[in-house]
Amino acid sequence: MITLSSISKTFNKGNPNEQRIFSNFNLKIFKNDFIIVVGSNGSGKSTLLNLLAGTVFADEGSIYLDKLEITKYKEYKRSAWIARIFQNPLTGTAPELTILENFRLASLRTKRKGLTIGTGDKFKSLVKEKVRVLNLGLENKITMPMGNLSGGQRQALTLLMAIMDDTKLLLLDEPTAALDPRTSITIMDLAAKVIKEFDLTALLVTHQIKDVVNYGNRVIQLKEGQIIRDITKGPEHELNMKVVFDWFNQ
Repeated sequence: MITLSSISKTFNKGNPNEQRIFSNFNLKIFKNDFIIVVGSNGSGKSTLLNLLAGTVFADEGSIYLDKLEITKYKEYKRSAWIARIFQNPLTGTAPELTILENFRLASLRTKRKGLTIGTGDKFKSLVKEKVRVLNLGLENKITMPMGNLSGGQRQALTLLMAIMDDTKLLLLDEPTAALDPRTSITIMDLAAKVIKEFDLTALLVTHQIKDVVNYGNRVIQLKEGQIIRDITKGPEHELNMKVVFDWFNQ
């Protein structure tokens, strides 16, 4: 579904702080892959997500989504197919707007904007139906400002907003890093459910060993911009906490 071919990326080129992240990097992401991406700080995890999202561009190489080359597509143009959930629950939502209004903006992400936001009865019913699956009681509070919600509630709603359009690839950038352990489990279980039910392809960057063991069908470990492990989960590769802990300490 997605191919990164011969990707090179260097930051601060020609400066004393020059940092090469990728050199001739290659990766194939298949439809319905749920890839867990791990690696130490500076290994290239966030840069990989940024390259896919269009936040930064490769110096060399190409990126294809299906048969469409998106290498030079800007972030707003890729948002037609690629959605991203960030570490900070405050990112990706407008706190002063209501839950309903945030969902409407999400639904218009790839459409031409008009003079009205368009939150009529039909759209209200749609949002309530989607929010009800969270079992948080928020379907009766859709006129509440997003900024009044807890971090976990906002992150859960952000997951739902990410799939309001024709999303094909979901990028999860340590989505539970700012949450307490109990809420983290709730959000990750929800993410796994959404990915499966909506037939998505996903990449999750995480530092949590339990996430590597409990979620996804494929694990990629990066080190200094290179893939040192690419494992498809199954009978031949049973992952447990000890195995993954040893990876994190290499």
